[in-house]
Amino acid sequence: MKKLLFIFSLALTLCACGTKSNENAATSVERSASDSLGFWWKHHDSVNHALVLTAESIWQFGRHDEDIYDWNYQLDWFNVCQQVLIDAYDSIHPGTRTKDKDLLMLEELVQFFETDPDYSTMGMIIAYDLDDNFVMYKSVRNTKAILDTRKGRSFIKEVNAWNDFHRLLNKFCLNMLYLGWFGGSGAGLACTALAGNISNRRLEDVERLNKFYHNELPLSSLLCTDTSNVQFENAVDTVLEIRKMTPEIREWYTDYQAENYESEYNETIACRDSLIETYHNWISVREALLGFDNTSAHKDTMTAVVRELVLISGEE
Repeated sequence: MKKLLFIFSLALTLCACGTKSNENAATSVERSASDSLGFWWKHHDSVNHALVLTAESIWQFGRHDEDIYDWNYQLDWFNVCQQVLIDAYDSIHPGTRTKDKDLLMLEELVQFFETDPDYSTMGMIIAYDLDDNFVMYKSVRNTKAILDTRKGRSFIKEVNAWNDFHRLLNKFCLNMLYLGWFGGSGAGLACTALAGNISNRRLEDVERLNKFYHNELPLSSLLCTDTSNVQFENAVDTVLEIRKMTPEIREWYTDYQAENYESEYNETIACRDSLIETYHNWISVREALLGFDNTSAHKDTMTAVVRELVLISGEE
């Protein structure tokens, strides 16, 4: 998230640089306006301001330095957004009696923002970011549904373990991918897309888990046949080796750029042990709660998923 906020700030700086007179005031106005979704989606805002405002309540997730990896914050944000979505649906479809109004309204928002998309770099970054928040809403909704069941009350242990791991997984993967694009204009877009990929894979996981806890899927649906000999820590070390500064990489950069590259790399390698520790803790919690046996050929599907996400961050 900090990486994405840096990209937003960079874009605003570039905007401000175009106006030399009253530069401080212009920068202040731009930064204030950027907190509004309508600032980034001007065309859509002119077509349907009410829908943009509805989406903005969801887009505000983590935008004000909240701890987005804290379940209590996630739940509070979800409860507010759910009511906003239901109220919006009732406003557009008065008198309609149906369940899951929030999901129906969310689908309308998705379709609305997919119309006449902005294919500029910043436009696509904001689009990925908004979609990531839509996915987060669905993930929290499924997680809450699990916790609301009698046998799912202890699932909060998994949620907290995932959040601890997710915090470091995002940091590692986005930093490593950023170094792969270091100095390139596509870095922001690539990192936002990968963050969305991570969120989507978690959504797929909690959707399956929700069905499992409601006796709609068997335990076997959460397992996969994993024949890979590559363990999670091996994947992490492979990517760290790929991104290590080499003479071939060094020749592309100035001294200042190389120093920044090394700083980013060292910051990421410093979290290696904590990343692996939180991963094993998360997997252990899932094994205990769900009865997985990750010593057999049939393993928790998510072990293969997160290993794949790490390896993606090392791709060129």
